[in-house]
Amino acid sequence: PARVPALLQKAIAHDWADAQHEYGRFFREKADADYEAGKIGEREKEALQIQVRHWMQKAADQGHPTAQSELASLWYFGIGGPQDHARARH
Repeated sequence: PARVPALLQKAIAHDWADAQHEYGRFFREKADADYEAGKIGEREKEALQIQVRHWMQKAADQGHPTAQSELASLWYFGIGGPQDHARARH
């Protein structure tokens, strides 16, 4: 997305967990703000939430502790994909 700083985009391209986590947060904040402002509907919000889970998963797979915690919450509540309490605990 155009609002993502170039430096963050480069870090994401280099597979840096901190950048992946921040990118996931970017999508989460965009989904929430745009939905609350009426700029997007439920379908668009869900598409952004899929991106949140994707980027949190990438960061979590590299051991990023905050991403791991946030990913567990996404799994627990079924945000950005299916709900899975077992995966949320691991």
